[in-house]
Amino acid sequence: MDFARLAVTITRLVDDSFPGWVECLLLDAAGGQHWFTEKVPVVSHGCAGPDDVYPRPGWIRCVVIQDAADGHSQRLVEVSTDQPDGVDSQTGQSRFTIRAQQILQR
Repeated sequence: MDFARLAVTITRLVDDSFPGWVECLLLDAAGGQHWFTEKVPVVSHGCAGPDDVYPRPGWIRCVVIQDAADGHSQRLVEVSTDQPDGVDSQTGQSRFTIRAQQILQR
């Protein structure tokens, strides 16, 4: 299966013990904020430490469920972050409607 990468913003380091945990923010298509606490290797190729500069770009791998346009001809995408890495927001949500440009190119 081919997975997409959903752009998020890594906002801060939560715990620098191995492998490192960071807090990430996703803004959905309606402007809603979704917060994640995740391991650094799941959201970034780099390391995260207390001396790093935040915010910084990151991603969450996801599956595209549906690709559609809204009433304003804006391309929206429904994604699930449950696969392949089992990532849920801090409120337990794993399905989001986002703008198509939030899917990063491979």
